[in-house]
Amino acid sequence: MRVTREAWVALRTRAEPPPKRCRIRAVYEVFASVTIALLLALFIFVFIARPVVVDGQSMEPTLHNNDWVILQAIPSKPKHGDILVIMEQKSLNKCIIKRAIALPGDTLNIDYAKGQVIRNNQTLTEPYIAESTAKDFGFKLPVTVGSNRIFVMGDNRNHSKDSRSPDIGLIDQNNVLGKVLFHFSLF
Repeated sequence: MRVTREAWVALRTRAEPPPKRCRIRAVYEVFASVTIALLLALFIFVFIARPVVVDGQSMEPTLHNNDWVILQAIPSKPKHGDILVIMEQKSLNKCIIKRAIALPGDTLNIDYAKGQVIRNNQTLTEPYIAESTAKDFGFKLPVTVGSNRIFVMGDNRNHSKDSRSPDIGLIDQNNVLGKVLFHFSLF
């Protein structure tokens, strides 16, 4: 009996269930892909970028209570104006989110009557603050920021416990957990 070419093609193209070995391999490939994706996500969120939830109103209007921020977990030298997540260890013993106002070597003063922050004899332009700085929390000013220290303040100046408070004071740069890369609100 001779099989024609058309009959042979029809037999070869007929849908046959894949062998059991192929199904096991497919399950293994899916499992391996999911495992690699989870390990990669874990690595990114532990070593590169961390999500943090804002707790409180001290950074309004920039950040609001329950906003999410993604912070750069890789250590970098803070710059003026960076929003930082800090492990405050003097009085609160919790994470705080504040803006870097003065860095090592900077001299900082605040004119509470005019509501102005003065760094290195220049008044700062601060479009991000809720209202001018009018509340004195008792930290002795002017201050020259020492080596490996940062002076930080919240954007909601009159409702923020920050470096102006003797309870917090100058922040050790080793307590900076990371710099905020971006923020978003879920609601």
